[in-house]
Amino acid sequence: MKKKYIPVNKLKKMIVFVGMLCVGAFMFYLVMTWYYMSRFTINTWINGIYCTGKTVEEINSEFLQIAETPSVRIIDLQGREYEITAQELFYSVDYTEALRELLASQKAWRWPVGLFERKELTASPKTDYDEEVLHDFWESLSCVREAHEDDASLSILWTEEGYLLKDMTEDRLDIEAGFTRLKDAVENGRIEMNLVDEELYRAVETTEEQKQILAQWEKVKDFQKLEIIFDMGDEQIVLNQSNIGEFLIREEDGNFLEEEDGSLAISRDKTDAFIDSLADEYDTYKKERTFVSTRGDMITLAKGSYGTLLNREAEKKYLYDALVNRISEVHVPEYEREAYHRGLNDIGNTYIEIDMTDQKMYLYKEGECLVETDIVTGNMSKRWGTPEGVYYVYAKQKNRILRGQGYASPVKFWMPVNGNIGIHDAGWRNKFGGEIYKTSGSHGCINTPYENMKTIYEEVEVGVPVVMFY
Repeated sequence: MKKKYIPVNKLKKMIVFVGMLCVGAFMFYLVMTWYYMSRFTINTWINGIYCTGKTVEEINSEFLQIAETPSVRIIDLQGREYEITAQELFYSVDYTEALRELLASQKAWRWPVGLFERKELTASPKTDYDEEVLHDFWESLSCVREAHEDDASLSILWTEEGYLLKDMTEDRLDIEAGFTRLKDAVENGRIEMNLVDEELYRAVETTEEQKQILAQWEKVKDFQKLEIIFDMGDEQIVLNQSNIGEFLIREEDGNFLEEEDGSLAISRDKTDAFIDSLADEYDTYKKERTFVSTRGDMITLAKGSYGTLLNREAEKKYLYDALVNRISEVHVPEYEREAYHRGLNDIGNTYIEIDMTDQKMYLYKEGECLVETDIVTGNMSKRWGTPEGVYYVYAKQKNRILRGQGYASPVKFWMPVNGNIGIHDAGWRNKFGGEIYKTSGSHGCINTPYENMKTIYEEVEVGVPVVMFY
């Protein structure tokens, strides 16, 4: 096989060409190295922005164009928020110094490495603001003003929620440290500072007097856990944390009076006054009351034997003893007189209504009208008119003979409601209603047709209220 020879002249030309390429490449490398000495090298990203070939000034300008100037927000222990805008602080940022440090730290001669790897850098801005404005803002905060005003006090206060402990020894705001942290946050571009997270609330040592207050507070707090519910029927009166503390005896110096065993003393005057007010509100016996009639008008009635009457003395003893013995329970009061239905509206929705003007009687049970009937009431011409008022069925009898001056009338069903006045059937009548009562009425009783009277007798219990009116 013959060897292939390259002519000498051609070889020289190749060597010269390769040498020129190398020199050119090296010169290009040197030029680019010089170029990147004042600019960022290939594939450089700063704060997420592509910065290849850009100068410090160009990047700073670009950062300032996209930079936000957010408000500074502070959150205190109570969750209250305070805010001041960047404009109000004359706040400004500049990345020049940080960018120059990054540029100085890069090795321009290593620019070709960027062809193969991405370089992620971070630049933090230098901030500028009016410190005096920031200080005035800090001092204006409610939490700071309160910290200035409060003298690490500790006291038990009466509020709408009952007794509460105002303890300024546990959570004292460190004002000076707080402002220092605020300046640091602003200078580092932080837009939110939570004073609790920054651990700026601290406790101070309590005095002996304050320790005594804390000891009493534990007793008050335990007492206020009691809950006594007076079951008044339709309504419930609740004694709990919001009001039960009012029965404690507090002296002029702010201390609570204690018994010999160390328990908090209960005011008998206050418990008695509470029961009196409860009875004044819920006692209905011999009180004027209003009633909406079936015919649609509002009737006012002041007479009658029906109603509720609280046993005040028994209830006064109960409440005082319950508080002394720290009893929590639902309590149904003791009554001297107890209505069929308990509550402010003790007529309820089960009752007998007697309209003596229209000569009608209605039986309502659980709000439903079971009976509507004509009746005959007391003879007006002889002044035997049936009395108005709110009464009740106090007995039930069958096959009774009703006796009076000049008469003896047998009846099948008898329900007295007011002395000798009651509701009964009247077999001697063949007509009811209209104006019969004016001249030929009863001796005061409510005469009722037999069938309707039978139904009423079967449906009505002793104690059911009877509302009678003209």
